[in-house]
Amino acid sequence: MIFEETARTLYCRFDKNVDTTLCSEIAPQLRDRIADAEKRISDLNIVFDMTQTEYISSAFLRLCILHGKQVGLSHFRVENVSDEVRHVFEITGLIGILSLR
Repeated sequence: MIFEETARTLYCRFDKNVDTTLCSEIAPQLRDRIADAEKRISDLNIVFDMTQTEYISSAFLRLCILHGKQVGLSHFRVENVSDEVRHVFEITGLIGILSLR
């Protein structure tokens, strides 16, 4: 996972396969990085960039919900979503809750 910050946005870029094992490994790093950015940036936006991602697990969906609630759903989005990944969001009903591009 790669992090990049702009003035008000923290971009989190994910790998090809975001499975349960990877989610458990990155969860503490992701939590700490977001908490640190929230201390420095008011009205922080978080973008999960899925440009290279082909597979997500339910553990990744939990990360989306957790961090979306943390900063407020209006400040959280998932971008560059492939058709396969979008389908997972659709069948779980999260497509109407989370902002996907």
